[in-house]
Amino acid sequence: MAEVRWTDDRYGTRPHESDGELVMPWLDPAVTDHQRLALGLPAVQDVRAYISEVNRRRAEAQALIEGLPPGAEARRVWRPWSRSALLERWEREGAACWREGDELVFVHRADADRVRLTMALQCDMWRVDGDLWAVGYRLRRIEEAFVSYMFVAGEDIVAAYRNARVAVWRGPAAPVLPARAPALRGELRVCAVPSRHLAAPRTVHVYLSPGWRESSRTLVVQAADSAHRAHVIEPLVLEGTLPPVVCLGVEHLDGNDGRVAEYLPGHDPARFAAHLAFQADELPVWTADELGLEVTRQRRIVTGQSNGGAFAVAAGIERPDVFGHVLAFSVAGGRPEADLRLQDAPAAGYDLVAGTLEPFRRTTRAWLEALTGGGVPVTHREYVAGHDPALWDLAFVRGLEQLAAAV
Repeated sequence: MAEVRWTDDRYGTRPHESDGELVMPWLDPAVTDHQRLALGLPAVQDVRAYISEVNRRRAEAQALIEGLPPGAEARRVWRPWSRSALLERWEREGAACWREGDELVFVHRADADRVRLTMALQCDMWRVDGDLWAVGYRLRRIEEAFVSYMFVAGEDIVAAYRNARVAVWRGPAAPVLPARAPALRGELRVCAVPSRHLAAPRTVHVYLSPGWRESSRTLVVQAADSAHRAHVIEPLVLEGTLPPVVCLGVEHLDGNDGRVAEYLPGHDPARFAAHLAFQADELPVWTADELGLEVTRQRRIVTGQSNGGAFAVAAGIERPDVFGHVLAFSVAGGRPEADLRLQDAPAAGYDLVAGTLEPFRRTTRAWLEALTGGGVPVTHREYVAGHDPALWDLAFVRGLEQLAAAV
């Protein structure tokens, strides 16, 4: 690649390394390929092809040695797979993912210029032949792993997620994932909750489990990203493992910028404060007025994953008078040293969970260290999983089970 020096590198001339691979640099979307070529820089697709080829050679070298580098939990591998062998194994397995020793092999067929593996593990796949694509991953503790996966062909990742076909591979020693209710006996409501702090009423997805009105032990969960998780809550309520649960899944604003502004305290302090006031002040009043449900802080839980996990952590720090417990998974943002401002109220109890295969394992551990250093009670767990809805469902129900036994 030609070397051109720019103060902000908006042309992406400096790919960086992460976990043994080159990473596609940030590219200013306003810069056209015509402008790049005029400066003697390669087109975007050529940059991507260069990085892909370098990483494929590294994955080929990784496949020739045993094990993983010290401290590594996963690495991509590439072997001289043939089209016929992959198709035959795919048909025999009945799934697009299978285990070979300490490796997982993923295959997909698509007539496209680019195919990505997404969900728990996220990467570009490599073309084997024609419309057949493949990638391998060597995992540490593969027997304990559970990996959700789907494939994205082409560039329209939004459409791919809208029509997602997600599968899960589980190792023989992986935890049993939560049962899902095929149909709900509880009630789902979609409500527009008025707000003095937000610019407009906010949509909240409300799940009312069986028995919520009659029980004195009902838990109230306030969840980021509309994640009411009714289908994994209800089987546990019906079997008596959990008390009745009311879950309030609060929608985030459209677009990633709005979500980041509301969830991360340091990004847009005014919008974060407004969203926190809605969650901590207005939503409890609404549940009391609309549902006739008032609970103590010990029965009110705030939860989220990824940036939503960062919001849950911050809400517990800023408003422990409202939230007695925090279930935060794959915490993706925030700066523990700057953001840890403990209030005078009794500290919330924290349950932090991350996957060993995801980048936010590090940030979740950073929050663990900051909170325990501040004398806050924290439970911390890690699973052999990625940035994965299956991980978050498991962490959520196990966190609720732990709380139910204590309150």
